[in-house]
Amino acid sequence: DDAQDCFGKLIRMNPGYDMEFHARIRQTETLASGANVRKAMGKLERMLKDGKNKDRKDQIYYAMGNILLLENDTVKALELFEEGNLAQEKSTPEKGILLLTMADIYWKQGNYGRAGECYSQAVGMIGSSHKDFETVRLRSEVLETLNNSLWNVRLQDSLQWLATLPDTQVINIIDKVIEEVKAKEAREEEEARRKEEGKAVRPQEGETGQSGGWFFYNSQAVERGQLEFRKQWGERQLEDDWRRSNKSVLATDAGSSNGGGSLSDTGSKHPDSIGSESDSLQDMGPAIDLHDRQYYLDQIPHSPEALDKSNRTITRNLMDAGLVYKDRLQEYELAEGCLWRIVSQYPDLSEADDAAYNLYLMYSLWNRPEMADSCIGLMKNLFPESEYTLMVSDPDYIDNARFGRHREDSLYTVTYQAFLDGDAVTVRNGCEISQSRYPK
Repeated sequence: DDAQDCFGKLIRMNPGYDMEFHARIRQTETLASGANVRKAMGKLERMLKDGKNKDRKDQIYYAMGNILLLENDTVKALELFEEGNLAQEKSTPEKGILLLTMADIYWKQGNYGRAGECYSQAVGMIGSSHKDFETVRLRSEVLETLNNSLWNVRLQDSLQWLATLPDTQVINIIDKVIEEVKAKEAREEEEARRKEEGKAVRPQEGETGQSGGWFFYNSQAVERGQLEFRKQWGERQLEDDWRRSNKSVLATDAGSSNGGGSLSDTGSKHPDSIGSESDSLQDMGPAIDLHDRQYYLDQIPHSPEALDKSNRTITRNLMDAGLVYKDRLQEYELAEGCLWRIVSQYPDLSEADDAAYNLYLMYSLWNRPEMADSCIGLMKNLFPESEYTLMVSDPDYIDNARFGRHREDSLYTVTYQAFLDGDAVTVRNGCEISQSRYPK
């Protein structure tokens, strides 16, 4: 309330336009329920039409979204935030706040695909001095791992589905992808040409960095750099070894709006939108011709060896996604889908016993003891020799899990002292106990 009053007093003092503008925006962050929402929205709509604010529309949309959040209209608020995001091309701290607000909402909704995109962009704009910087950075990293894993699973599912189709249908799908690649390249070149022409008429200071402007604050310079990068490298994920080109392009994009939870009910279903978005192109190398059919055909796993490699990629990434859901997000239902798919569809692969063990742990945390017990039975049937099975089959497993580390420390201390004293029998007994009771 006090902040709202102070902002109001400031506006009535007729300060400079910049200060008045920011005061009106900040007022929307301090509105209380019961405020005159229609009046506040009217002022913001007039500000949106004012030519002086053409480069500040993101902040106005942000303020309008804040008001709608006060009215509990989250859907419309997100629409306005998205409009504000598109309206501002520059990477500014104000845009970072807008993206952070969007990301928090998507996070709470469980839309981890879009949340990850917003956090990844926001973390570079809000600055390390922001009170939530570490949280944003951590969530960005976690969701990047999750969304990359889910994307890789969808990619391999798509390729395996393509392997079941007649050759003529596959060729038609590939031709559509190639047409979209060409159309996207044409749009990018046209956009770059128009912006170049606009700059020739109105050269902007700081574009080249020689006049003191920061490169990433200049949207035209950034876009030209991105275009040149894509021409040489194609679309690339921000990840280790990004130069390596060993992924196909026939899959939906990892950052689609449903990316965060689309594998919660994982099955062998194929994506409906295979080849429908040229933005799905991933990790193209500089020597690859994206207009060549053969490149795409080479990615489809027709041979047993290629199919085995594809399945191993699926299980590895399902495991990574399942652990993020289970341990980092506590989204147990989503973790359950990923982990059960490994156990049910790929029981012979190396991740299967690990997945079953993590299901056991998860059901224990989830307070579903009957499901945890069923996992022990499953592990005994499918993986009788697994170290995980031997561990959970021990009647003292729960007790050891709680107190084992302390007992191991005590056992080690006694055994080491026996070693110093030359007591070989006690040393051998201590080693045998350690190997049998605490194999991990």
